Amino acid sequence: TNNLACNNPSKFSVMCPPNARTLSMSTYRNLLLIAFNEFRNYTASGKQKYLKAAAARMSRLSYSMELEDLARLAVITCSTHKFCLNSQEFYYVGTNIGSTHYLGNLNDYEDLELMLRIIQHWTRYADYVNIKMGVYMPTTLGKSGIAKALLLMADRNTHVGCSAMRFTVHSVHNFVFLCAFSTDLFVERPIYRMSMRPGAACKRLDPTYSALCAVGENYENNKPMLNARVFQLPLDLSIGRQAYVPAI
Repeated sequence: TNNLACNNPSKFSVMCPPNARTLSMSTYRNLLLIAFNEFRNYTASGKQKYLKAAAARMSRLSYSMELEDLARLAVITCSTHKFCLNSQEFYYVGTNIGSTHYLGNLNDYEDLELMLRIIQHWTRYADYVNIKMGVYMPTTLGKSGIAKALLLMADRNTHVGCSAMRFTVHSVHNFVFLCAFSTDLFVERPIYRMSMRPGAACKRLDPTYSALCAVGENYENNKPMLNARVFQLPLDLSIGRQAYVPAI
């Protein structure tokens, strides 16, 4: 009953400005996947600043239209609240949200440029992730942005779908970007299994991203995990105002 997708008429919330519009994602999907998978491959290779441990079984991300639909439902709430978005295929759905704003001409910044800038902002928090955190996800984090990087590092993440929205208020152009993932973060669990060699536990290694498992690796993301506790950020009503990524 608390699932955002249940009986949802897919209409913009009254919280949204009247000129809010979502974007067609068709031309961006593959480019977003490349950005995510390059980051995951770099992580799985054991190259992060304080997390120099290879991943035994980190999946290559594929694009999911179902997760894109869920991401759109979340983005048109015009809220930073974390919603329940699970589906038959994905029991735990994690989300990352980012936003930016700028003055001037609406066309000064292209959609893809802003999406990639927000993803880059998420990945920068990887510099705060250490081995201890990777082995044992803590219940609290010093910076909320670290959770965004950790979700991009979660080894059992097989699919992603994203949505974006634009609106203008008092000549300020706002851009909101939200991605839904096939799993979430679980406290007191590892972000990924570590190994001496990347992909040591994969059934097949990916031909493009040599440190990742090939598409089709099964993590049973459609099933509940025993005694799993999903990581929750503390509710901060100011987050929506603070989460901006500078466009310039």
